[in-house]
Amino acid sequence: MIGLAWLGFAAGVVGALTNLDTPTSLGPPFAFSILSLLYALIALILGLIWLPRAMPAANGSLPTGLSLAAPFVLLVSLILGGLALAVF
Repeated sequence: MIGLAWLGFAAGVVGALTNLDTPTSLGPPFAFSILSLLYALIALILGLIWLPRAMPAANGSLPTGLSLAAPFVLLVSLILGGLALAVF
């Protein structure tokens, strides 16, 4: 589930990068990227509420996938921050 969210986030960022010359067209791709993360988080929380025994992994941890995606998220955040600073 979280993997699909990161795929949607990456697709939104790539969609926004193709429209960097027109700032008014950046909203929908970034909205798509943030909403895909938000919807996956909501689905994960609802899954934990409705099916608490089915969600944890064998070792008892939550299978969020954030440990694998954390470096990617940090890199994308730094790139987007750099782009924001370059625009202003």
